[in-house]
Amino acid sequence: MSDFLIWTDGGCDPNPGTGGYGIIIKNNIIQDETEKERERQQGFIKSTNNRMELLAVIEALKEIPKEASVKLYTDSTYVVNHVKGDEKKNNNHDLWKLFDEVMENRNSVEFVWVKGYKKAEITDEIHMNNKRCDEMVHKARKGVLIPDKGYNPKS
Repeated sequence: MSDFLIWTDGGCDPNPGTGGYGIIIKNNIIQDETEKERERQQGFIKSTNNRMELLAVIEALKEIPKEASVKLYTDSTYVVNHVKGDEKKNNNHDLWKLFDEVMENRNSVEFVWVKGYKKAEITDEIHMNNKRCDEMVHKARKGVLIPDKGYNPKS
């Protein structure tokens, strides 16, 4: 089992538009049940779906020790395909640079694509947490919004 399990989601409505991300981090190392799981979310004035999906991954990994093993679940084909090298990083260069920095010297990160909960049966922890992250995205978009400093509508 991985030291940490992470679920991430991000989105905008419309796209581009008001954005947000949601993150669940489950720590399998510590014994204290009150500290085992934590959530984070943030809303943005204007961004894109892809930026929010990628930013969620970056922000989650920032909280994990580099030596820890991680299994990260996302419904973002954008993130998974780029990480696997199936697609070129033609945009969002600022975030891909941050991604490369947060991945530097990491021993073990496994990226797992999961079918979005709206299209899947919600019968297990993976899909239940995917749904929770999606709900956090919607809540974040209605909360305190900050600028996505790297968002460029021309790119």
